[in-house]
Amino acid sequence: MIAVSGIFGELGWASREMLEPENFETLHRGTGIGSVRTVGYFIYIISVFLLVNKSIYFYLYYLLIIYLIGFIGSVLYYKYGRETRKSSVL
Repeated sequence: MIAVSGIFGELGWASREMLEPENFETLHRGTGIGSVRTVGYFIYIISVFLLVNKSIYFYLYYLLIIYLIGFIGSVLYYKYGRETRKSSVL
């Protein structure tokens, strides 16, 4: 499970690197990307300390919940997000 988690986690990070800049206007791009990354790193750091003495089953359920939150976020963005395909980056 951890190997599969690593593969999907890395794909998520790679796609975020390419798509994240498109969602912020040039004037606010640095602040927007920094805010998104800060929240992600903060959640990761808290998770490391909270999960240190938990069982592998607890960790697997935790991952399942995180993936479900990500899936729900993806569906919401697909439905209500801003399409950037033909928009200018300026």
